[in-house]
Amino acid sequence: MKRWRIVRDPVHQAGRTFVLAFFLTFTILGVLLTMQAVRVFHGIDQRALDTHTRAVPLAYLTGAVRRADATGGIGIAFLPDGEQALRTRENGHTWFYICRNGYLCKQGYGRDADTAARLCRAGTMRLRWLGGTICVDYTAPDGGKATLLLCQRGIGGTA
Repeated sequence: MKRWRIVRDPVHQAGRTFVLAFFLTFTILGVLLTMQAVRVFHGIDQRALDTHTRAVPLAYLTGAVRRADATGGIGIAFLPDGEQALRTRENGHTWFYICRNGYLCKQGYGRDADTAARLCRAGTMRLRWLGGTICVDYTAPDGGKATLLLCQRGIGGTA
């Protein structure tokens, strides 16, 4: 009876080396792809946050002006604590839109400041009349600036 010795075949060793190299290449590329995907996700998240803190408060103000009554529906009010507010009149009710404590708040006329409803995160806004238009200079929490021009609605629709 002959004894066979197990001999390492150079072809099998080359196959193992190729599989190991392929596996390491696949692993390294997978890690790089994952790192890139995380970077892209953080960019998308930051962009969404920037959009939310810049565009959403101004969209609330635009919507409030659209809902306001056609005659005397909007104006600038100075509250007792010295804050500026956008005043809107809607179906006989007066509302104030104020940036307070990092939020855009909606407060009813004659109500306490503690009853104001928080609408969204916001920075600061400064209101001023520019002819017959209200100019809202808005500064987002991240320092970004935007300007919104609001005008009174016309009788037959929006102006």
